[in-house]
Amino acid sequence: MKKNFLKRRRLLAWVAVCAVAVIGLGLMWVWRFERNAQAPIGVAMGVATNSTELQNAIGTPMKSEQVVRGNLVEGGGYGNADLMVRIEGPKGRGTLGEWAQEVGGQWHICSLYFHPREGGEDLTLVDDATTHCERE
Repeated sequence: MKKNFLKRRRLLAWVAVCAVAVIGLGLMWVWRFERNAQAPIGVAMGVATNSTELQNAIGTPMKSEQVVRGNLVEGGGYGNADLMVRIEGPKGRGTLGEWAQEVGGQWHICSLYFHPREGGEDLTLVDDATTHCERE
């Protein structure tokens, strides 16, 4: 009886250690993604805050959420980002959809649009037809 108790206890300890390790690795991955996404988000927010159309739609000042969704691949000063970030202003809120590329350590926007949360048409801030970006 005592042997079974010790075996169960060891198994539970092993499961707990593995769970903590998996959670820790997941949190590190999220933190790294959020940190690396700040550069392309900064470029997008610069365009967004200078857009008269977006200022009229949601007002100023505009704030972005910390949590970002999407894909980000980068390394050696080159990368590609397809990101969705929620933004809000005093008159409304919505989501910025950004496609950006990094060349030589510099991020530039290939496409940027605003999708209002309350519905309505998307607002194109940067049209990919006017940029020199190619999908990878």
